[in-house]
Amino acid sequence: MTVNAQILNNRPLPGAQINFNHPLAKGLLCYFLCNDTGQRLIDSSVYRRHGLAVGGKGLWHGRVLNGTTDYATFPYPGAVVYLAVWVKVRVWTASSRIVVVPFNFAVWGTPFIEFALGLGAAANTFAMECNVNGVYKTAASTTTFMTERDYFVEASYDNATLRLYVNSNERASLASAGTITRYTQTSIIGSRAPTPNSLFPAIVKAVIAYNRIPAQIERQKLYEHPYDMFLKGN
Repeated sequence: MTVNAQILNNRPLPGAQINFNHPLAKGLLCYFLCNDTGQRLIDSSVYRRHGLAVGGKGLWHGRVLNGTTDYATFPYPGAVVYLAVWVKVRVWTASSRIVVVPFNFAVWGTPFIEFALGLGAAANTFAMECNVNGVYKTAASTTTFMTERDYFVEASYDNATLRLYVNSNERASLASAGTITRYTQTSIIGSRAPTPNSLFPAIVKAVIAYNRIPAQIERQKLYEHPYDMFLKGN
């Protein structure tokens, strides 16, 4: 199913409040709508881990990144096992990161992140990365995707298998038993490092993280009805 553009673009206002009693609010670590004006990124989750944009424009439909200097940071959200983004890629730049949770400032090299979603090494593909027992593991789609289209990209790891989904369909998986090596530093949107690195032109429309893996029916709801958990009237 393709989400109706009217549903996706009928977004809550910046800083809209989530109904914390909604089933989809369980285990939610952060939810950025990325439509804030100015340089602040408001986290609508109960934790209110607000972020800061370094460049870029906050418009009603998301944070516009120019691919050269724009990125954003937000505090470490906790032990992420599920990460999702709404993104529109304008230029496919191989191996660029959409979201990195988090970057380990003390280590430059491999591995230096905990959990990430981004663009694959192959043209027009998505990929996820996970630091399993101190070793990078990657699951990348073989299906190719188009520029200037809205995609809901999800990544999960259950201590056994990395799984990558695009528009609620599984596009890649990798068996790898272990545990995620955790850091606690700042997380990044639109760059692979705290200094601009591997940026790409895009509109990031939402960033969502959980400390649990939503069930298939819940993931479907996050895709088909992305704002259901927000209080009505926002």
